This record gives sequence, C-alpha cells and structure tokens, in this order.
Amino acid sequence: MKRSTQMAIFAVCLVAAVGVVVMKSPGLRADLAAHWQGHPAKVAAAAPAQPPSPLVTVVKVATRSFKDQVALTGSLVAREEVLVSAQVDGFAIRALDADVGDHVAAGAVLARLSQDQLQAQIAQNNAAITRAGAAIAQAAATIAQVKASVVQSAGDLVRMQHLRNSPAFAQATYDQKLAAADAAKAQLAAAQQALAAAQSDKISQIAAGKQLAIKLADTTITAPVAGVISQRNAQIGAIASAASGPLFRIIRDDKIELAADVPEQDLARLRTGMAATLTAVGAAPVKGHIRLISPAIDPATRLGQIRIAVDDPVAAAAQGLHIGAFAHALVIVANRQSVGVPATAVMTDVDGASVLVIEGNKVARKQVKLGVTNGDWTEVRSGLPPGAIVMQRAEGFFRTGDRVRPEFSTKVGPS
Repeated sequence: MKRSTQMAIFAVCLVAAVGVVVMKSPGLRADLAAHWQGHPAKVAAAAPAQPPSPLVTVVKVATRSFKDQVALTGSLVAREEVLVSAQVDGFAIRALDADVGDHVAAGAVLARLSQDQLQAQIAQNNAAITRAGAAIAQAAATIAQVKASVVQSAGDLVRMQHLRNSPAFAQATYDQKLAAADAAKAQLAAAQQALAAAQSDKISQIAAGKQLAIKLADTTITAPVAGVISQRNAQIGAIASAASGPLFRIIRDDKIELAADVPEQDLARLRTGMAATLTAVGAAPVKGHIRLISPAIDPATRLGQIRIAVDDPVAAAAQGLHIGAFAHALVIVANRQSVGVPATAVMTDVDGASVLVIEGNKVARKQVKLGVTNGDWTEVRSGLPPGAIVMQRAEGFFRTGDRVRPEFSTKVGPS
C-alpha cells in the first residue's frame, strides 16, 4: 500500500477519535459551544448552505379572443344536379354544342339530333291536312247539291198532294215523288256525315302535326337551367334514348357544397347560417355557411349530416374545388373574449384540469374549467381571474407551497 494512502487513513481515524472524545466529555462540549457563541460568523460558515429556489418562467393571465370551432370532413357535392335526357327516342345525335366544364345559360343548345325522319313525317302530315281540307270542300259541295234535291223533291210531293182529289192524281206517281223526297233526305244526311268525318280527319291531322312539331323542337337539346356541365355522355352518331340515361349533367347555378357527417354531440351545437371555412386538398380556403342540418341521426353510426354551401361558387371553382373532392371545414360556433393561458400551463388528472399559480414566491395549484384551444392558447372559462401569474410550463413535481423564483417570459405564447 502506498504511503499517501496510509496517511489519509490515519487522518480519518484521528478525526473520528477526537469526535468520540468530544461527544463523551460534557465539559469539553460546553467549552466548545461557548467558544463558537462568541464567533457567530464561524457558526454561519460551519452551518450547511440552503439550496436556491428553482427558477420558473411565468406569464401574466390576460383576456384573449377565442374562436369556438367544430372541425368537419366530407366530400364536395352539387347542391342540385340537373339531368338532361333526350325527349325523343330513335334519333341519332348529329352535333354536340357543349362539353364538360362549359358554363351554359338556360336555353343554351347542348346537342342536336337528326331531323330527316321527322321532316318526312311532317311533309306527309301536311299532305294529309290538305287532303282533309279537300274532302271538307267536296262534302260541302255535295251537301249543297243534295239540299237542292231535297227542296225540289219536297215541292213535287206537295204538288202531288194538292192533286190527290182530282182525276189527274196518280198514286204511282205520288209514290215515286215520296220515295224521291226520302232519298234526298238520306243523301243530305250522308253528305253531312261525310263533312263531319272530313273535318274530324283534318283536326286529327293538325294535332298530329303539332306533335311532330314538338318532336322536331325536341331534337334540339337545350339546357333547362343555367350552370356548369359536370358530365357528358352524349356521343355523335349514338342513338338518343331516354332509357339509356342522361346525356348531360348540369350543376345548377354552379353551386357546390360540402356534405359532412357530424357526431351527434357536435350536431347539437350547430345552427344553419353559421360561418365556415372550407379547404380542399391543394386548394386555398374559401368561405361558406351551413345551409342544411339533417333532422335525423343514423342510429348505427350516431352521425348526422349537414350541408355547408360555398358562398362564392365562381371563386371556389377558381380555387380548384371540384365535385367529389375530399375537403374539410371549420365551423365557427362562437367568438368570445375569455381568460387565456398557454396550453403548456395546463395539467390534467383524475380531478380535472389545473394550473400552477404563483402567489408571491410560492406555488398554488388551482382547479380550472377549460374551454377551447386556439393554437398555443387555451381558454379558461372559470377558476382563474385576469392578472393572475401562472407557470408557463407546468411541471407535475411542484406542489402547493413550494418556493420558486418566477421570471416573466420574454415571448408571447408558450416556450
């Protein structure tokens, strides 16, 4: 063993021995106490030093503006999508005058169908109307002739009746005149019926012509409302048919909105007309508002649906919002002025939320009722007055009554 080590062990043993002697000798202890009472500076130097209080960063509580918001997600849909179908079947699409993405006015031409077959039918119908007119004229002329025969036969019959009691009366001649009068009346009735039939035929042909005119107009397919074309199924050369589905889909007045499913606890806080901000992937935010809140909640998912309308559809289209795109929205439920603390100042446990308040140089733990969190700041609804000093970053090892050295934060917000 080295000599230096041996000397150190000897010194320790010597000090221990002296201590034992002092502790066993009351007189010696009294003399030492009297000696040190006369030298307080030596006593202070001999006493162990107290550790300094820990340094903590604090902030002064103030009233801030908080936005109570509900976050939603869903898909963009058309508020009203109008289907445009062919009103006549069996005609080929001859021309297309609109395509997907086009903004069209009400009545604008979208497509044209072939009219050759209808034009031929219209020509036939016009000929039929002319024939019916000729038949009417012929029936009228026949009626005029038959009426003259009726008048003549009636006159002959009257004259024969005047000769009934004279020698010149012949029964056979009278019978002939009577038969001629009856035949003339029958011919008149037949002519009148022919006239009525010709007139009915003409009316029928005119009605058929109107139907053909309607079909001819329907070969020009127009937009029933103003809006933007979201889908085109029409192809040149294809046979138009109502059974084959719509030729075009139009988003009425370019209006789109977000269809979002909302948990029932949030649905109760929402009202129609509340402002919202919508954001789609890759698009800038646009303004909107709640247009519709579903009156029913799905019993399986406990979700209800709302519709958030875009305030400016043109601006939304320019920002890249499209039907079917995924988007999210923030609905502003309320704007209020409340006490705010840094989010890092809040602690939560089984007893709820609390903050560490600095009163003088001591820590006091205060239970608080929280509201919303906007960014780095959390709203305190109750339990903390404005002007209170709170620890900016709460630490769980501090207890009520602990001494600290507070230092105000030099930056706004949590560190």
